[in-house]
Amino acid sequence: MEGRRLRLNKNCEYVEAPSLEALFAAESLLSGAESAKELPAEVYGKKLPAELRSRYRFLAEALEAARMVGGMGGLWLMEFLLDLAPEEMERDKLMQYCLARSEEERIYRMEEWSFHRISKAEIRKALRDDAQLSRLYETVRLHAQEYAPEHAGASYLAFTAFLRENRRVVQEFFALAGELDNEKLRQYMDKYRAEADALCRALQEALAEQDGLEVSQMFMGKTFKNRGPYESFTFLPVLMFHRSAIRFFDTKKNARKRQILFLSLRRKKEQSEDDTVQRLRVLADSSRYRILKLLAGSEPLRGQDIAKALQIAPSTVTHHMEQLKSAGLVTEEPAGNAKYFGIGTDGIRSLIEAVRRDFQSA
Repeated sequence: MEGRRLRLNKNCEYVEAPSLEALFAAESLLSGAESAKELPAEVYGKKLPAELRSRYRFLAEALEAARMVGGMGGLWLMEFLLDLAPEEMERDKLMQYCLARSEEERIYRMEEWSFHRISKAEIRKALRDDAQLSRLYETVRLHAQEYAPEHAGASYLAFTAFLRENRRVVQEFFALAGELDNEKLRQYMDKYRAEADALCRALQEALAEQDGLEVSQMFMGKTFKNRGPYESFTFLPVLMFHRSAIRFFDTKKNARKRQILFLSLRRKKEQSEDDTVQRLRVLADSSRYRILKLLAGSEPLRGQDIAKALQIAPSTVTHHMEQLKSAGLVTEEPAGNAKYFGIGTDGIRSLIEAVRRDFQSA
């Protein structure tokens, strides 16, 4: 698949950037066993992913520590795409841009440090001060235990490596992507030419009736908390990724006020019977059902807002949100120092369609 750009309307562009595919493959490989299963065997076989995870163990552990900060893992790279023009969205240019940033700026932009109220100056100090480094680690670890317990187990040594050997982290990530970029990958992308064309047409049709933000929400199946306003929207198809969609957007003052939305070209799998049963199990709790009803009738809310509205303990809400997120029934979006939850429209629709399909003769 060759790269191409198409102007969809005055402030929306469709961009194909095939050189970025290997970066998404690398992120999937390092995100865990389940994500790695999404890597097609016809491209990488069965042995290569395990061999690469073993060989890049330093990188894997450093990025696990990064996830403790904000959960982005290898997706931190996409944050820097906001600084590049559409015609510059290539892997080599992205690497050069990342490595040209100062150490503290690059590290600060790689994860959601603001969620922990950690400044760029504090990161700069931690690069040379062991006591400051230890304070940052404890702050992040305690927050992760409360808000993202699945990422709270990263070691102090891995956290240190992520900060103080950050240049190596960046270089190794691009090196891994280079090993995942091969002729079979390009042949695999060529098979999805029709799907890419269909996505482009669907975006054109939707944008003829709605603006870029509304179309983005429709294709992501969620209501955004961060709503801009944005001056431009870039839509990119992606294959080598374990999510159906992900977006990146400017929130900084004096920024380009831009949103980039990656949309998967892989056909959505029909919800399995096991998926349906699991989602019904999650729904079979009065508190979780009330949370979904609340979110369905409102804009995205913080956990403490949900707790106050339903008179539930905040710790209980956190527990329920983890189960709802894992079932794909709610979405999560960071905004400043908070996280906002919204109704997972795709998950809800899939569940309703599955139940209707399975019991249509009743």
